[in-house]
Amino acid sequence: MGVWAYGRMARLAATVVAPNGFLFTASCSHHAPADSWAAQIAAGLYRAKRDGRILFSGGAGMDHPVHPHLPETAYLKAMLLGVG
Repeated sequence: MGVWAYGRMARLAATVVAPNGFLFTASCSHHAPADSWAAQIAAGLYRAKRDGRILFSGGAGMDHPVHPHLPETAYLKAMLLGVG
């Protein structure tokens, strides 16, 4: 799955979220870098004509350490959005 699919998923999900509702999205793919993934989520909300606020953004817990020389170890990502 390409990182663009996260944007499509966000667009489709945003259309069924109630006004002032919440959208939680997560990824465990190292093929989706955090910045590209977040940009696709934002693009999906834009295409759905919905506003979103990031309420929480996070990653792996201490039991999944990120190695400084292996960026693919930062594969866990999560975001909670308030959708207007």
